Formats: sequence, C-alpha cells, structure tokens
Amino acid sequence: MLMALNILPPGMFVDSILVELRNELNLECQYKVEAVKQERYGKLIDSTPSLNEVFHVPKVYKELCTDQVLVTEYIQGVPVDRVAKNRSVPQSLKNNLASKLMELTLNELFVWRFMQTDPNYANFLYNVESNKVHLLDFGAAREYDREFVNDYLDVVAAAAREDREVIIEKSIKLGFLTGMEVKEMIDAHVSSVCLLGMPFRDRDTPFDFAAINLPAKIQAHVPTMVKLRLRPPPTPVYSLHRRLSGTILAATQLGATIPSGAVFWAIHDAEKKNLQ
Repeated sequence: MLMALNILPPGMFVDSILVELRNELNLECQYKVEAVKQERYGKLIDSTPSLNEVFHVPKVYKELCTDQVLVTEYIQGVPVDRVAKNRSVPQSLKNNLASKLMELTLNELFVWRFMQTDPNYANFLYNVESNKVHLLDFGAAREYDREFVNDYLDVVAAAAREDREVIIEKSIKLGFLTGMEVKEMIDAHVSSVCLLGMPFRDRDTPFDFAAINLPAKIQAHVPTMVKLRLRPPPTPVYSLHRRLSGTILAATQLGATIPSGAVFWAIHDAEKKNLQ
C-alpha cells in the first residue's frame, strides 16, 4: 500500500525487503525449527571458551516442544540497554559487555557463519548474580554461504584500511553495486562502508564508541543511497546489517571503549590462514 501511494522512494526496494521479512516471519513461527537452532547455537557458545564464560543459551526441552510451543530453561536478567542507562553500573562492566557482544557478533558471522539476527535488547539479558548474558530468540537465526562471508570479510577489511578500490570491487561482486552508479552514489556507499570499518581500523588501540556516534554518521549517507541506488542490496545483508548495526548501537549506548580492532583482525587473520 505504501508503494502504491508513492510514500516510500523506489530506492528502498520495499518489495525485496517484504519478501525477506515474510520468509523470516514464517521461520519465526516454527518453534521446532527454532529449538534446533537454539541447541545448535548453544553448542557453538559452549565450544568457544572466550564466549562461554560470558554468554549462556537456555537449555531446550525438546520433548515438550511443538510447532506452536517452545519450552526452554527459565532464566532471569535485564536487557542490555537498561545496563547502559544505569549510571551505577561501572564503565568497566559496560566496556566488557560491549566487547563481548562485538566478539560474539564477529564470531557468528565470520567463524560460525550462523548468526542470531535479531538485535532486540530483550534478547540479551544480563544477570548480575551470574555475571552472564542470557541469549534468547533464535527464530531469526540464519546460516550464511561461505563464499558470501569470505567476500564480506574482505569488504570489512578493506573498509578498515579505507581501500576504496577493493570496497567497490567487492561491493559489485556481492551485489551492493552494479558498477554503473553515478559518482555521488559510489562516494556515499564507500563512505558508509568505511564508517562500518572504523571500529576495526587499529589493531592496537581500543575504539571509543562514545566519542564517535557511528550510527548517526552512517545514517547521514542513507538518503543519497536510497535516492540513487540502482539495485536492491543482496538478500543476506538485510538480516546481517540489522544485527551488526544493533551491536554497534549497543556499544554506542554503553559508551564503551573496546579493542574491536584486535578482535576483528585476529578473526580475519585466522580465517584467511584457514583458506590457504
């Protein structure tokens, strides 16, 4: 209806977004499928020592689950945005939460290629007694193709290096660009991608999310890209960018300074070595 009334610009490619959202909603309503995803994700957490000391996935009681009902272990906690707003919480704790959320997100995408793509803060509940974050809602968890992930890793690395040529080359291969865009569109795309890579620019110096409001800076390029985009973004990035932007927003709201560059390049170097 919005498209028929011309309320939204053509560059939004709403039809493509709706197809993806319809598929996600269909999967979200199949609770036996979600139970399998939740168990799989829990095993990935348990097998990663640097993450299982902070994160916990509730146990699934599969014998009680149906397509309409999901039964899991009961847990308690507060959403991470409430931790961010609580001035009595030490900044060191906020920094650690943001750092681990970033490490989790990068592992999901580049190592596991299996990501919980819904960044709703209520899906990340911090429990002060256990000092753990309980992870919920795996209906939107999805797998990513290895080739796509490898190319996307190259894009983020190029963004961190501010390598315009590689960003454009890989963006065309992935389907963000056609190669026929006007310079204004290409400039906006490259600038927004470079902002995405900013937290990973320095291997040795922690990135201060409080000092640089990345979500606002990236948003500034959106009107140009919506106006001049020639094709919809590749389907996998709708969910991927939702989660990645959610992680960046959480770190910003937590006012965190974290070693995101060190985490990213450690994963990048290990994954590139595995490809050799």
